[in-house]
Amino acid sequence: MAVFIRSTMLLTQRFNLTLQVNTLSTLTRTGRSLPCFISGKSLALAVSHCRCLSLTTARLCSSASTEESETEYDSSSMPPPKPVGATERALDPKDRSRIIPHEISMKYLNSKAYKSTYGEDPVWKDYRRNFKGSFAPRRTRRTCIRAGRMTTGNPCPICRDEFLVLNYQNAQLLEQFISPYTEEVLPATKTGLCQQQFRNLLIAIEKAKDMGILEHAVPFRKYDYSEFYPQLNLKQKSTDDH
Repeated sequence: MAVFIRSTMLLTQRFNLTLQVNTLSTLTRTGRSLPCFISGKSLALAVSHCRCLSLTTARLCSSASTEESETEYDSSSMPPPKPVGATERALDPKDRSRIIPHEISMKYLNSKAYKSTYGEDPVWKDYRRNFKGSFAPRRTRRTCIRAGRMTTGNPCPICRDEFLVLNYQNAQLLEQFISPYTEEVLPATKTGLCQQQFRNLLIAIEKAKDMGILEHAVPFRKYDYSEFYPQLNLKQKSTDDH
């Protein structure tokens, strides 16, 4: 609408200038003298301004017609977008917008699908990260999932399987990331977890230990109690004398 009003105003200005130019050209052709307030320079400026107005008006009219045709084409030919349902999201392998409860994840670890996929090995054993060059990066990637979708073709062992949920109650999964010899959490460079999932793993393990779900041995420390109890020194000296 604004383009149409502007083109109409420009057409009106062009018509007025055209009348003035025609009048001036008629006066010069018939040999009559120009009015005192009009010179040859003003006549040339009026002619050039009239040409610019004609070009601008033509461009505005063409753009207005193009916009109208585009709107008509879009409204007539483009179908309305279809809503994405739960079935489409479930069939999309890169969709991670669904929230899987940890109870389902605990059942999944005891299912035939999990046994056929991982067997008796930890979920991170056969994982290999793709990287450029001959040396592996010092740190893993920040995250594999952004805006509810997988953004990499080689996600970490937890992000690639949406049924592996890190929760403090899922002790069977958490034990796979704890060393059986030192009872310490395996580093992310060994298991291949992204930084986001590694932080979730540390939180889940600490919470499971606080709740008593995961057993952890208190490190044994040998103390010299003679520094705290002086009477022990006296007994030791008496035994040494005898």
